[in-house]
Amino acid sequence: MNSIVKNKIYLHIGTAKTGTTSLQKYLYENRDNLKSNGFVYPEPYTDPNVGQCKNGFKFLTRLINGDDINHILDEYIEKYPSHNIIISEEAFLDMYIIQPHVINQLLNIKKKYNVNLIVYYRRIIEFMVAYWGQKTKEGFKGSQVNIPNIENNNFLMAKVSLEESLENVYQYHKPALNIIKQLEMLSESNNIKLIVRPYCKKQMIKKNIIDDFCNILGIENIYKSKFKENMSFTREMTDILYFRNKIYEKVNQDCEDEAKKKFFQIDYKGETNYFFGNTSLIESISDNLIKEVTDKFSVKENNIYKKITGYEKIFDTPYPECYENNRDKYHGVNYKIRIIFYIILLRKKAKYLFLFLRRRLQLRTKIKIIIKKISRIK
Repeated sequence: MNSIVKNKIYLHIGTAKTGTTSLQKYLYENRDNLKSNGFVYPEPYTDPNVGQCKNGFKFLTRLINGDDINHILDEYIEKYPSHNIIISEEAFLDMYIIQPHVINQLLNIKKKYNVNLIVYYRRIIEFMVAYWGQKTKEGFKGSQVNIPNIENNNFLMAKVSLEESLENVYQYHKPALNIIKQLEMLSESNNIKLIVRPYCKKQMIKKNIIDDFCNILGIENIYKSKFKENMSFTREMTDILYFRNKIYEKVNQDCEDEAKKKFFQIDYKGETNYFFGNTSLIESISDNLIKEVTDKFSVKENNIYKKITGYEKIFDTPYPECYENNRDKYHGVNYKIRIIFYIILLRKKAKYLFLFLRRRLQLRTKIKIIIKKISRIK
């Protein structure tokens, strides 16, 4: 296939923590409506470890395994010759540390393909905070793939506080730094159209990613699904799990579930969710730390964005909405609640320890009795 391809390919490559699950669900549920408007969202690759609505996992897997991206694009165009094609997989920009050839594949896309690479970019401080929250919740269970570098980073992140991770961004937040690096690399390509949108409610069309994404496609959001944000863990909830990670690497799952239910479970919009506390992760950080992290990277971010779009800066305001907005200082989780959580979490461990100590005590008592009887023998 050497002629210029007329139909467009929209390759949504991230980033993580930018409403991708909601967007993929929307695209999946509205496949028929999209098709009638000239777009196709190919069937997702079904795998129990992969989100049910994301359809770019197989595409990415083939790139990781060494398949040529231009050959893959030919296959999609041959299968859907009369439709624009939408592919979504946020893990593209997570691969740089372990699979650097993936970004090179994107750079090698031939000019004849009408490829639009779409990236939603979150403020780096917000991304780092969300990343810490995710890895802390995962604890030592690890990611869905067994990759040493990723697993090691998860292990490190799970045992540090949010503040410590932000004070040492070059040690704990390499994924965020690699996203900036990859955007810079992609901005050098003349063969693709790179679309970078700020993941910021105030700057997105109708303040949500679905309407904003539809605007990129050039269609109205007239479909049945509506944007629904995932309910985020509060700082108090995440700190409880951080304390768990510090004291016990492999927690009995039954104990953990019981502890979570006792503290977090509520009924939220008709669904069972976990909830405890009322401080968001980003609001729990001091303004000084927010400014310190943001200012380290804002010039670099804006320079890349200007090169891609021509606009001076990616965000109208560099800092999150909570910055310099009077809010209560975060004082951590009450120590009494921590103790109760630990007792529940470790009850089986404590039970086994108690039984062990009791057996030792019984054995020592028996030995003393035997020694006493022997001493009476003359």
